[in-house]
Amino acid sequence: MDIDSWPASSNSFDAYDNKPSEEFIKCVVVGDTAVGKTRLICSYIFDQPPTSIQSLHLKPHIPTVFAIDQYVGNSDIRKRGKTVIDGVNVELRIWDTFGDHEKDRKYAYENAHVVVVCFSIGMQSSLINVNAKWVPEIKKYCPRAAIVLVGTQLDRRYTNPEMYKNALQVTTLTNILNTGGRFKLHSGFSMSDIIYAETARQISKEIKAACYIEVSVVSKHGVNAVFENSIRAALILRRNSKLILKSHLKNIKTPHIQEPYLPPCPEAPDINILAEGEMFDFSCLHSVSSFCDIEFIVENEHLHAHSVVLISADEVFQSLLMHPFILDLLGFPKGKNIQNFESFSLEYAPINGVLCYGIPRGFSSISVVTDFNLKRKVTVNVSQVTAVSFRNILEFVYCGSISNIKDSAQLLTNATYLQLSMLCNYLTSSIEESSQLKNTFYQMLFKKRKKILLNFVFNKSLYSDISFSMEGALIPSHKPLLVVQCNVMAGMFRKKTFKESITHVVDFSNCDKESFMTVLEYLYTCDLCNHGDLHNVLQLANFLCLPRLITLCELELTKKITEVNSNQCDEACALVLDTFIFAKFHNAVQLSDWCLYFMASNYNKMCQYQGREMKALDETTKNYLEKNRWPPVWYLKDQDLYERCMQKIEKENTFKISKERKESRCFSFFKNL
Repeated sequence: MDIDSWPASSNSFDAYDNKPSEEFIKCVVVGDTAVGKTRLICSYIFDQPPTSIQSLHLKPHIPTVFAIDQYVGNSDIRKRGKTVIDGVNVELRIWDTFGDHEKDRKYAYENAHVVVVCFSIGMQSSLINVNAKWVPEIKKYCPRAAIVLVGTQLDRRYTNPEMYKNALQVTTLTNILNTGGRFKLHSGFSMSDIIYAETARQISKEIKAACYIEVSVVSKHGVNAVFENSIRAALILRRNSKLILKSHLKNIKTPHIQEPYLPPCPEAPDINILAEGEMFDFSCLHSVSSFCDIEFIVENEHLHAHSVVLISADEVFQSLLMHPFILDLLGFPKGKNIQNFESFSLEYAPINGVLCYGIPRGFSSISVVTDFNLKRKVTVNVSQVTAVSFRNILEFVYCGSISNIKDSAQLLTNATYLQLSMLCNYLTSSIEESSQLKNTFYQMLFKKRKKILLNFVFNKSLYSDISFSMEGALIPSHKPLLVVQCNVMAGMFRKKTFKESITHVVDFSNCDKESFMTVLEYLYTCDLCNHGDLHNVLQLANFLCLPRLITLCELELTKKITEVNSNQCDEACALVLDTFIFAKFHNAVQLSDWCLYFMASNYNKMCQYQGREMKALDETTKNYLEKNRWPPVWYLKDQDLYERCMQKIEKENTFKISKERKESRCFSFFKNL
């Protein structure tokens, strides 16, 4: 018979019992409200794909029933109801029920072949009701039906209950009718409510269920197995009936223990890198005379500046302050040759009375002096530029913007004369009121500074005014940059109560040189370039209160552990344990959380390679690892039981096959006689 030619009346289902090649099975699904009966049925009937926990809670769940009439009106559902189990053609009809009124449910039990009793793995009361409510009701209305016990919402066993706190609520149909939909029953749960397979299997034995199955519509685990084994339970009961001879049912398999579901390994926590934020923010040094080594004389007004800030801001100041003769007078290695600045208009100007070529336009004379404290100072006379305009120019160099421009036309003229291209572009965008373009100047200035500070200031130590002593060597650096980039350094050099504020050499003998150079390079570039010993770098970053560098070290250490783990697991276990202890001591919170994740996700390997060290951990950490270990303990127990049962079944099958072969040989022997 073609599916589409089936009778339209639901009363005609009994006709299928008379078909010799096809077995009709009526399956009734019962259980408390909100345990997931309808979702289980729909997941099977409509063959829904795996979903996410969040998607299940986008709407409040109002109890619904998958109606039996849908088999009549939907051909796809009818096709899904046709199946083959162990070589037997089966017509399956699933009856959904409400969980909160028996008067309508009793009609569903009529002529039922198998009853699926559902409880939620995250709801203790639903399991208690299996014995207290549902089994007595089944014995009352259909005592001859087979029973299959099903634990729904398996995902709650391995999911953080916090994920359900924001879930929309669940309500019962009775409450909807009585309160107009205003009453709501919370759908949350706690880990103390979780029911494990061992407990459920004991209940299954007490109620003499054919089998116990756990399901999750999230992962689709066990969904098909519920109805396949329900059919088997009904057919075995039918096969064992003395009133019915069903020889074609002899190959129906007995439902056996379900293979446990291994929950997915939790994802590693992200290492969030702090934004560069206020790095290279020289605005705090603007109009401050501390650490100044450059003096501009404009219209008889003396304006102080810092060489590091000027060199990193614009190529005009770079060509001025890195002139070979100036560097020679200061005692620094010579920088670029003047030919490299051909894009500027270069002129002759006196340097300490010596006429030299290669000075950018607008700087009329330069003098280099060294005082009795060996403090070097460069004085530059600026011509054909107003003092007001030059103050605005310095504000742009330090801040990346200008707060108050009195005469924009005059400032643009002076900036053009001094060949300050970036400032000219900034002023042009201001005049044209292009705010989006203006916002990009600070980022452009930031990127330019990173490159110049690394190549000319850090690598060549030009205009250094402080040195760090370690391992018998002196490492030159620049106070203005250190003050801006590091609050600890700012306190050391600015506050007169610290001896470092009046000395030219700072003792860092307790620090190894390689790690310090890595931290110092970070201060000049905002990047973790030369990794070195990351543990030492992290320790120094914590000492100097550099939170962004700490996060960069955390990220690199996680990458290193992951790489080592892909090659040699034992070394990775030792490394992650050392890193975890180190991270907790040096305030690397993200790294310690990541190490906890790694140890929990590789718990068995950690105990195998670092058993003694794992036992030495503090109680809080050990409790956390026991609670969050993967694979979880409940899975390992269920997997062990499953393997033992499968070995037993395999042994029985081998014995059965051997016995059949012996009987076959005996039969052949007597036949030949």
